[in-house]
Amino acid sequence: MDVRRLAMIVPLLLTLLLAHPVPGQERLSSLAQVFAKGPILQDRNDDGVVDFIALAIVASGDATATDAAILTDIGARLGFETMGLDLPLLFLDTENALPPAPCILLVGNRNRWVQKLASEGRLDLAALGPGEGVIALLPSALEGRDALVIAGRDEEGLQEAGRFFAARMPYLWRVGKETLRQVEEDATTFFERQGLGRPPVAARALTVRKGAEEIASLLLDVQFRSATELAQAAQRLRELAAAHEQNQREDVLNYSSIARVIFQLRAEAASQRVEVPRSGSPSRASLPLVRESREPVRDLSLANFYSTDGLLKGSPTELIPNRVDTTIVVGPGRDAVWAAEIAARLGLESTGVRLPLAKSAEEITDEKGEMNPILIGRENRLVRALVERGKLANLAELRPNQGLVEIVHEAFEDSPAVIVAGSDEAGTREAARYLAARVPYLWEPKKGRLSLGMIEDEARRFFAARSGAGQAATALYKLDRLIASELAGKAVESVSASLYVEGAEEGFARFAEDYLRPKLRAERVQIAVRNIDLAHTTPILDESWEIPWEVHDVWNVLRTRVLPRVKKGSRVEIEVRVSEAPDVRRELERAIRAELRKRGVAEEKITVRVLSAYKQGFSWIMDVVLPAIREKQSEIAKILIRFAPLEREPDKPELRWQTIFSPIRWLQELYPIDEVLAKELNLPVEAIVFERAASPKSPIYHLEVLDRAGRVLYQSDFDPKFVIQPLFRQFPDYESVRVTTGWITADVNGKRVADERIVTDPEKFWDLYQKKLLPRLFAYVMDLYEGQPKPEHAPYFGELKVELTLSEPDYPLGIDQEQISSLEALHEDLYFGTLAFFDLIGLKFVGERLLYPGRILPIISPPRHGENGRARIVLTGKAAGSPRVVLEWTERGKEGTHKRSLDILKVAVEDPRVVAAIVEAGYEGVRRVDIALRTDTERDEREELIKRAPEEVVDRTILSAEQARAMLDLLRRFHQARLFTATLAYPQLDRIRFRLISPEKTTFEDVPNPGSTFPVKDLEARARGYRYAGERIVQWDEPISPEECEEIVAKLSTFPEITAYWVGRSYLGRDIWAMDVMSPIEAKLWSHAKATTFKPTLFISGRQHANEVSSTSHILRLAELIATDPEYKKYLKRVNLVLHPITNPDGAALAYELQKITPHFMLHAGYWGALGVDVTVGQWERDPMYPEAKVRREIWRTWLPDIFLNPHGYPSHEWVQLFGEYAGWVRARVPERGRA
Repeated sequence: MDVRRLAMIVPLLLTLLLAHPVPGQERLSSLAQVFAKGPILQDRNDDGVVDFIALAIVASGDATATDAAILTDIGARLGFETMGLDLPLLFLDTENALPPAPCILLVGNRNRWVQKLASEGRLDLAALGPGEGVIALLPSALEGRDALVIAGRDEEGLQEAGRFFAARMPYLWRVGKETLRQVEEDATTFFERQGLGRPPVAARALTVRKGAEEIASLLLDVQFRSATELAQAAQRLRELAAAHEQNQREDVLNYSSIARVIFQLRAEAASQRVEVPRSGSPSRASLPLVRESREPVRDLSLANFYSTDGLLKGSPTELIPNRVDTTIVVGPGRDAVWAAEIAARLGLESTGVRLPLAKSAEEITDEKGEMNPILIGRENRLVRALVERGKLANLAELRPNQGLVEIVHEAFEDSPAVIVAGSDEAGTREAARYLAARVPYLWEPKKGRLSLGMIEDEARRFFAARSGAGQAATALYKLDRLIASELAGKAVESVSASLYVEGAEEGFARFAEDYLRPKLRAERVQIAVRNIDLAHTTPILDESWEIPWEVHDVWNVLRTRVLPRVKKGSRVEIEVRVSEAPDVRRELERAIRAELRKRGVAEEKITVRVLSAYKQGFSWIMDVVLPAIREKQSEIAKILIRFAPLEREPDKPELRWQTIFSPIRWLQELYPIDEVLAKELNLPVEAIVFERAASPKSPIYHLEVLDRAGRVLYQSDFDPKFVIQPLFRQFPDYESVRVTTGWITADVNGKRVADERIVTDPEKFWDLYQKKLLPRLFAYVMDLYEGQPKPEHAPYFGELKVELTLSEPDYPLGIDQEQISSLEALHEDLYFGTLAFFDLIGLKFVGERLLYPGRILPIISPPRHGENGRARIVLTGKAAGSPRVVLEWTERGKEGTHKRSLDILKVAVEDPRVVAAIVEAGYEGVRRVDIALRTDTERDEREELIKRAPEEVVDRTILSAEQARAMLDLLRRFHQARLFTATLAYPQLDRIRFRLISPEKTTFEDVPNPGSTFPVKDLEARARGYRYAGERIVQWDEPISPEECEEIVAKLSTFPEITAYWVGRSYLGRDIWAMDVMSPIEAKLWSHAKATTFKPTLFISGRQHANEVSSTSHILRLAELIATDPEYKKYLKRVNLVLHPITNPDGAALAYELQKITPHFMLHAGYWGALGVDVTVGQWERDPMYPEAKVRREIWRTWLPDIFLNPHGYPSHEWVQLFGEYAGWVRARVPERGRA
């Protein structure tokens, strides 16, 4: 703690009646204990950190400004010393009973409890001289409770004692040097050296004197075992005192900061007092001059009050607050004492505080010199000055028992001031306690509850037209303007008004009808409201197809090209490549052989191979090579597989500039053949060796089997069949890819009778996708946005759902979780291919990728072998590309239809600030919150401005007070119609007053609470009734859905170590939860800054890529183990955990539903967020597309963790994109604009 130089203190003659502590209780026995971990500063969870203050402060009901300033500094010091605090901390002596605390701190000469102790002879204040003050500990003096007393002969003495207590204890004077505990230890050592054992020594009182800069006297209580020892000790101390008077023995119980040490010696009934004066002249090093530079906090609000954006500051390289950038100015009235609790909260939230923090208003000679002051009390001179200057009108509006917390910006030139005052004493107390105990929350000070920052953000979104209510109000305002400017004075025959908005509630269309129809004076009036958000899309395409089974095509070739040429006795060789499962291929082989035998072909003259068209090289080795070499298994020492590299092919125009390919593509298609062969042939996997061929030419594969001597036991070559086709047929010149395909070759008596492609089922479907869907999707987007789709228009469509069933290979390999699945590859192609398609549209037509295109849902069913495939594609879109209003009309006697439209763009409004709150004693809630909003102009100057600047720039950057007032009037009307009642209407808040500050004037608009429907997220209610009985909470067998995660978090929240709280909502409206896992803290208020300073904080955020399901399970299981297993729980003594189980709930929900259909797929449609972009993209933006993107950032800013873990999964098997040049995750090359 950095403490400003104080002028203080002097000796005192004090009489103490010393009482014994109650057996079995830890009691305060020494002043040295006051600011040490122990009876007052308690570590209730035993983690080594003070987290509770077991002390109540009692002030005089007739307190002075000096009392208030002392109480304020003491409050700041107490708050600084702990990371947990309960309020109220301060009580008045006018209350009938003492507060329920084991130790009571009594402050002030007028305090009736201090006067009572003095009247009982426990305290002799009359012996104090002018400017003298005392700090005394009286064990068990108040109804069996310990009393700490701070008092003085006069106001100056009281002030010196209070400042010493707050700013210097337990140090003798200079912070960081000698302490009271050292004096006690020195005294114990002195007695031990005199042969008197080690008697308990306790500092019980000290006196200070104004201007002395030292402790005038320190009283030590010493308890001996016998009267004999007491007498010996007294004699030795008198000898020491005599030596000190002769400037001798200066190294024994001699302190430059203590004028005299008074020993109160006790043994049994005996008692003696001995004074030992200081020897010699005190030598003190000069204190360095510390200058503190403060800047006005220009954007101060009640929402950021206790943050580094508000009155707390850190060093330039640290975000943890380490100083308090304010002065608390107390007024002369007794209501100023409540500043103590505000100071305690400031001290709690900072890791450093400079004292004194408080001044009386009368001390201030230059009000402009105080930066960011907090002014306490209605009678405060500076508060009255603001009232007189017209800067504090709210104070006059207060009713009895009401209090005001208000930030007056530019109160004293550039500096803001915070006013805490009431209509009466009860009102000031309520206001102070609101600021101390509830801010930055609206009412309930609990993580996850409604905060003032959330209200500010909702106000900003409303005026920026980013919320449903904001867009609805903006739409009606713009139509009002259009009607006034375009229809006034005209003979309108027919008129139609169309409103395209996002997030409009049911009932808004009726409201718009009733609102607009009286203003549209025409024979024919039509009013239409269309919701264009993702929840209100309309069908663009809904078609189904039957996909003929590729095996039918094989039989068609056989029956038309091959079988007619087969005669009895013919030799027939047939190779078929189809994308089918092994069983289907074996059945096809048997059927072909049977057909040939029916035609008289001898079995020995039949050669039929049916290979897979998917992963053809793998199939060749498994179906041809492996059976041929299995009988030589014992001789095999090595298998060499040589593969041709993939290179650009300049001689092929379609591949001349190809960039989407992998040089080892043909090697990748073999994966995991080495492990399969090793298992099948009982070989070490190192015996299977891959080698890159020197040439990309045929053969693509060459395989040799060698024995231990290097002799070739077997060799063969193989070429996959593939076609070259555009990645997107919509843009044929953009990029081409190789796609493996089906094939049939047939030789009859050595003559080739068939050699042609068999289009596989996946290829047939992909042909539908390329020909039917993508052109329709392209035309829809380009038409909707008139050829200029832009990033700000996203999402561009609603939902693309592809339901597909095919007869395809989909089976495990028995190697880890590897599998062969062309169906899964189609899932990947559909998802990433569609995203790449939108990338390409954007790059070609607007010069940047079109991110967040819409929801892409590939629903691939398990294979239905031997059947025709079925596909259904459903595409939904929006009625308009972006929010706007359109007015169309005809005029009598004139031809043609007139049309005007105005876009509803997101406006970059200045941040609204919560600048005032009015509360009332005895009322559970806030009477009013004031929000200040600065507008760019007073009147709407759009028509003039668009003559000088582009229309879009004006609409995105300018908000007038005229428009803001109109929007608030519409919001009130919405509320009266029971619309948007969760917007700027909140439980426990009666009304919001908006201060619209334009360059010309300030106007006020009230929004009363219409009966708020704002949802309060209460996880505790969900867990109500749950009792842990030793069962496993986190299941380990299935992926955990967002709903199951919420259920588990609710159960975990019943454990004292776990605090679960709501942290946000996803794009699709799913709730997001986090947990603080810490040693339990009893106090209601605690400091994140101190928690993360005293112990390292580990922040784990899981399921960013939501198909990687394991991180959620592990995070929740970790929380369960810590909550239920003592071996894990002990780690909380050393670390704080912050757990965020699901970063991407929309992706998690989709992946969970899809895994019910195909649990072994990777399901990358759930990998990213709802609209096909990583959920953390935009996490540092003010308004990211995904609201959940802000959650991780906000948790990080709250905790400033030492370690951040973002656990991911990894595909459990090969990742393939069949139509993206095989290797997974093909997005797009980057073309020049217009080239594709």
